[in-house]
Amino acid sequence: MKYLKKFIIPAFLLVLATSCYAAYDNPIGHDSLTSFLQGILVAIQGIAGWLAVIFIVIGGVLYLTASGKDSQITMAKNTIVAALIGFGIAVAGPSLLREIRDLALGPSGGATAIDNATPLADILANVLTFLLTLIGMLAVVGFIFSGLSYLSSGGDRSKADRAKKIALYSIIALAVSGGSLILVKTIIGFLDI
Repeated sequence: MKYLKKFIIPAFLLVLATSCYAAYDNPIGHDSLTSFLQGILVAIQGIAGWLAVIFIVIGGVLYLTASGKDSQITMAKNTIVAALIGFGIAVAGPSLLREIRDLALGPSGGATAIDNATPLADILANVLTFLLTLIGMLAVVGFIFSGLSYLSSGGDRSKADRAKKIALYSIIALAVSGGSLILVKTIIGFLDI
C-alpha cells in the first residue's frame, strides 16, 4: 500500500495527464497584441460613426422643434457641426493612422486595417471632386431656375433683372467649378494619385 500511494498512483496520473490532450480555443480571437488593438480601433471607429449619425439626427430634431428660439437653433447647429466633425474623424481615422505610421516607420507589408485604409491624398481628391461636381450641378439648376424666373417675370423689370443676375452667377459658378475640376483632375494625373 505504501508503494501504491508513493509510486504507482503518481505514475498513473502522470501517464493519464500526458496521454490526454486538452485544446483551448483563443477566446480573444486575435493572435497578437497588434491585431487585438487594431480590432479595438475598428470597433471604436464603428461606435464613433454611429454616435455621430445619432447626434446628427438629434441636432435635426432640435432644429425642427426650435420654434424660432435662437438659443435652441444655435444649440442644434452646434450639435450638427460637432457630429459632422466627429464623423469625419471617425471615417478618416485609419487613413490618419496609416499616414502617421508611414511617416514614422515607412510603409509596412501585411494586410491590416490600417494598411487597407484609403490614403489621405485619395480622400482629399475624392472630396474635392465631389464638391466641385456638386457645385457644377447646382450652377446648372440655378441657370435653369433663372431661365424659368425670367420667363415668368411677366414684364416686371426687377424680377427680370434678378433672373439675369442669377443666370450670370450660375454661369460664373459653372465656369469656376468646371475649370477647378479640370485642374484637380490634371494635378491628380500628374501626381499619379
